[in-house]
Amino acid sequence: MSIATLDTLRHVCAMCGGSCQGVNVSLSSQEELTQVLAQAEQLGISDPAPKGVLRRVHGRCVFLGDDALCRIHGAWGISAKPKVCQQYPMIATRVGDETRVGLDPGCFHSVKSWQTGPEVPGGSLMVSVSKQPEALLPHEERVMAVLEQAEGIEQALAMLVPGELEGFLGRWIQTLQEVDLADLLADPDTSPSLRVSLGPLAQTMPGWSAIPGPPELSDNARAFALHAAKRMVWLRLCPKIPSPAVVALLSLGGAMACGWTNTDDAAFGQALAGWMRAIRAPAVLGRLLPSPQSLQTLVEG
Repeated sequence: MSIATLDTLRHVCAMCGGSCQGVNVSLSSQEELTQVLAQAEQLGISDPAPKGVLRRVHGRCVFLGDDALCRIHGAWGISAKPKVCQQYPMIATRVGDETRVGLDPGCFHSVKSWQTGPEVPGGSLMVSVSKQPEALLPHEERVMAVLEQAEGIEQALAMLVPGELEGFLGRWIQTLQEVDLADLLADPDTSPSLRVSLGPLAQTMPGWSAIPGPPELSDNARAFALHAAKRMVWLRLCPKIPSPAVVALLSLGGAMACGWTNTDDAAFGQALAGWMRAIRAPAVLGRLLPSPQSLQTLVEG
């Protein structure tokens, strides 16, 4: 079994608590469940893991304190946390005979340290197995080649869509406006981190009556957007979307929208991370692409 990475894995945890929101954390074993139940009892937390999944309250893990820090980590250290929590944002996905290891672009502060942070140390990782078919690999390779060759978000999109980029962007804006992101963010079960990261986009989007100009982003932010799209495709982070090209389009289209709204590196990176999380949610994906026909209309007009 070979292990592959896209590049050197670099990361600094900002201890923002964003990764402890809006996700379903499944416990890996009965032993881990027993440990979590004991920890919850000592911390005065009831029913912490119904059906073996950490309970969420208004989108937040039940163990996440008011200070945005994990109460298990605070009481007993990182090694006492569930395995998946210990390793995040590190992701390991088995594709055929290869285990792909990378960092989830849904981490809200990746834009700050993805190139300059310390190298992430190796170790034993929980590995998920991609259920997407082997026939997907040639398509994936073509999309990854586009993302490698492109010099910016706009060029990558132009290489992926069959018609004029301006036509696609016009349809993309219309699609985003029909999603009604503000309504989705208002749901009580939506995590606070998503409201913060995508709130400016939700407020700005309804006012777009024409295609904004090219996003005024730094070189770091532009490079990060392309690399984040690569991670989404290569790590198979959108299993509900069978086409690597569609994953890339949604990732890069979101990067354009986030760039139209946020020009500061930190704000852009936070918004893009929120977007990369949002497109994995059935509620968002169902509004973006409610049918194969809607996808064809978006891409081809």
